[in-house]
Amino acid sequence: MYDVYFQYFDGTDYLCQNVSKISVPGPNGYKEITGDEIMKQKYRLHNELYLYSEQRVYTVSCNNLKSIEVRKK
Repeated sequence: MYDVYFQYFDGTDYLCQNVSKISVPGPNGYKEITGDEIMKQKYRLHNELYLYSEQRVYTVSCNNLKSIEVRKK
């Protein structure tokens, strides 16, 4: 499981907890990232990201996004 922390240029931030899968846009649709690949992925800050946990689903905009921090639990 991972916690993913998003920080925006306007000073706001957002924490997605207990993430087990992230979907990112790719050339042929969305690519699903799981397991230790979540830590190794080079995230592009151009579109939405979709994050999944057992209890929640997050949609995060990359508009005005400054950084992403991935924390392994």
